[in-house]
Amino acid sequence: PLSDLLAPPGLRLIAACRVNRMSSELACVYAVLALHDDGVEITPENIVTLTKAAGIEVEPYWPGLFAKLVEKKGVDEFIVNVGAGGGAHVHDE
Repeated sequence: PLSDLLAPPGLRLIAACRVNRMSSELACVYAVLALHDDGVEITPENIVTLTKAAGIEVEPYWPGLFAKLVEKKGVDEFIVNVGAGGGAHVHDE
C-alpha cells in the first residue's frame, strides 16, 4: 500500500507495537468480562486460558495485573463506573 511507502520503518514498527499492546489489554478485558459473566473465578491462569483459546497472545504481565485489579475492586465496580471521571476540584475564594 501507499502508506508503506510513505511511513518510515520505525514508525510502522511503533504502530504495530501499539496495536499489539492495545490488543493484549483488550483481550484481557474481554476475558475478565467473560469469566465474570460465567461466574468463573478471575485468575491470571483463567485469563490466559481464554486468550490462548481465542488465539491471542498477550504479554505475561497483563493477566496478573487484571486479576489483581478485579480482586481489589470487583468487576461490578468497573461496570457501574465505566467512563466516570474524578470529581472536579472547587476552588475556595
